[in-house]
Amino acid sequence: MSRKVSVASWQLMKSVLSKIRRARPLLGTFVEITAQGADESCLRAAIDKAFAAVCTVHRLMNFHDPKSDVGRMNEKAAKRPIRVHPWTQCVLEAAQGFSDKTNGVLDVTVSPLTRASRSGCGSWSDIVLSKDKYVFFLRPILIDLGGIAKGFAVDRATEALVSAGVTGGVVNAGGDLRVFGPDSYTADIRHPLDLAPSRRAITLQDRALATSAVANGQADFANLTPFVDGRTGRVVSGSLSASVTAPDCMTADALTKAVLIMRDEAIPLLRKHQARAILLSGNSAEWESLRGNETRRYKT
Repeated sequence: MSRKVSVASWQLMKSVLSKIRRARPLLGTFVEITAQGADESCLRAAIDKAFAAVCTVHRLMNFHDPKSDVGRMNEKAAKRPIRVHPWTQCVLEAAQGFSDKTNGVLDVTVSPLTRASRSGCGSWSDIVLSKDKYVFFLRPILIDLGGIAKGFAVDRATEALVSAGVTGGVVNAGGDLRVFGPDSYTADIRHPLDLAPSRRAITLQDRALATSAVANGQADFANLTPFVDGRTGRVVSGSLSASVTAPDCMTADALTKAVLIMRDEAIPLLRKHQARAILLSGNSAEWESLRGNETRRYKT
């Protein structure tokens, strides 16, 4: 026999839930984790596990650490196969998938950190992955997993919270965030030139959101580096902000770069991944909404 719960009873149940928020500097930004549940001690333990997952991604995929998987691949993978962690393998597979789907627009070998060191002929297709977690480069290249690794870290932290019994929460890593549980979360998207009147609120529930922005053609808010079209090597110019909602954060982060570079060409890719995007130009007070099957513009 099913049991009905009155509105008053549900509100009482919600009122006894605890909410804990913690933040740590990781992934080149601040990672904030909010967890909600009935037992505070369990919430603290769950948040510790979530941060441990983020720390693992930070350790494995830090471009600046020669001992990380990325550092070891960049130094040695063109000479011999390098064994990597399953998580690193997973992110590399995802990155290659997005490169293939965008015909090379998204390419982890052409980030601003690696562009100056490229020979001009290497690309994502020179990365060979084996089933036993070995990676080999067909020619000398450098990879930077950057934002896609940050999105992956948010997903792994969310997974750790859920597996620990947390009923709801938010993981936010410098604008890459994921919301889970029965409660909704409101996030603000800002203008690429940070004009206060041009902000838009997005309500999320069991969804991820990522934003990438270029201000004056030079800098992303989080990474202070421009974005590069993998097909041409050209830097994205102008002042643009792309925000994408998707079922997971790694996908949302990758698609923000696709939207910045491809614009309407990215619509089939958004549709494939059940994602939606909002693109804002610094030269206009209009928002462009890419919903996977149409483009709409509306005033803020």
